[in-house]
Amino acid sequence: MKKLYLIAVLMLCFFSPLLFAAGQGDSRATDLIIAVATEPIHYCSLTEKSTSDFDQAVIFAVQDTLFKKNWTTGEAEPYLAESYQMSKDGLQIKIKLRNNVYFHDGSKMTAEDVKFTFDTAKKLQIGNILLINYDYTEVVDPLNVIIHMVKPWKPILNSLCSRVSPIISKAYWQKVGQAEYDKNPIGTGPYKFVNAKPGDQIVLERNDNYWGQKPYFKRVIIKTILDVNTQVMAVQSGDVDVVLSPPIDALLKINNPKVAWDAVPANTTAELWFNFQTNKWAANDLNFRKAVQYGINKDDINKAIYSGKATIIDIYGAPAFTGRPKAGTYTTYSYDPVKAKEFLAKSNYKGQEFKVVTWAGNVTEKICQIIQGNLQEIGINMKVVATDTATYYDTVRNTGDFDAQYWTTGSSFTDLDSLGNSFLFSRYELKGIKYPRGQELNDLCEAGRIEPSDAKRLEIYAKASSIINEDVYQIYTHMDTNTILYNKALKGVKADMVKYYRYQEWSR
Repeated sequence: MKKLYLIAVLMLCFFSPLLFAAGQGDSRATDLIIAVATEPIHYCSLTEKSTSDFDQAVIFAVQDTLFKKNWTTGEAEPYLAESYQMSKDGLQIKIKLRNNVYFHDGSKMTAEDVKFTFDTAKKLQIGNILLINYDYTEVVDPLNVIIHMVKPWKPILNSLCSRVSPIISKAYWQKVGQAEYDKNPIGTGPYKFVNAKPGDQIVLERNDNYWGQKPYFKRVIIKTILDVNTQVMAVQSGDVDVVLSPPIDALLKINNPKVAWDAVPANTTAELWFNFQTNKWAANDLNFRKAVQYGINKDDINKAIYSGKATIIDIYGAPAFTGRPKAGTYTTYSYDPVKAKEFLAKSNYKGQEFKVVTWAGNVTEKICQIIQGNLQEIGINMKVVATDTATYYDTVRNTGDFDAQYWTTGSSFTDLDSLGNSFLFSRYELKGIKYPRGQELNDLCEAGRIEPSDAKRLEIYAKASSIINEDVYQIYTHMDTNTILYNKALKGVKADMVKYYRYQEWSR
């Protein structure tokens, strides 16, 4: 008997460390560790200040949207909405809500929360760009609403998938206020917000009462790691599972069979935008603008900055954008330094500085330096004015002290309607702008916004794109690239065009 007891004790001593290690392994296996280079600061979509891509790493885990974009079909599919019906005139959307959705505090999501979300977005003026032509939401009963529009807006369902659409709790907002909701949000999402340690990490915890696909991971920990090399090393060592948006050049250097990465065209369009204030010399010289158009080698930008992985474009938007016309249906151009010199010779250019303003310390500054080299080869004296963000926006919105700006502009609802941000009179931010065919462009943007026919919208935006290229108002160079680096043991991970990552779809 003593012998058996001794054997039992020895076996327990031998296996206990292994059992403990297995327990630790299981704990680690149920944590998802994500690294980001920029710390999320807004945890609620309803804020007057625009949320960043990295804020979305929290927002779309905590709060759900009425619809979700299916990138395979390109369609917006019901999510918190169970079903919907659009009126023939596009002025009403009847939406039936799911009956099994609860906020993290245990209260049931109802039509009142949907109405409060969108009416608040309108009040905070978030809807000026993301919820266009919205009027109000009518509550029919606790599970049915009707969204009323002032005028039709073709991309409305796309918008209801976007960062303006996560549904918030009316009762909790009214109880704690906007600022506290942003700091300690609740939602209907697969993860609950636990806490945030500035400069360190944000902790989310699985919502075991989630209405949809049950999350695999018990916790999501979003860590701020500023240095790219440190991020990559952390994934390779297993200390981090995923890195959101690492630069392409860092990914191409990785040679480790335990990690993988993915990249897709982003929703941000990079462009050189001429200052069309009437007193600007470049705005009054089409031949000069044509020289710039034909003188920029977009392949140089792609190879030097994105290692050839960016999507070169000649009109606004990524190929996946709805409303984007097909190649061959609009006027285009290509890099041709000989033709660029011919246009320059016909222009009124006398060697003066061509002043281009952009963001300092950003990839756009490096791109401007490449463009500067391209234009120098054809005889244009381009000056890159790289400023901090505040100065940049003061320049392009107020002072107008530039000939062109180089920047990236995003579309959260991924539709050619975003073209109107530049060419609708109601959206002009810099005073005194006058495009030669501005009225025509304005009318086309307005028509594309309300046109119900997909085929006719393609025709409208093909015509608008031709005008932009013919008169050289803007020169679109490429779509940025969204990337994700991850441990190969993870399943379901892939890059997302708008970075609306849904961790409940990932597992080990």
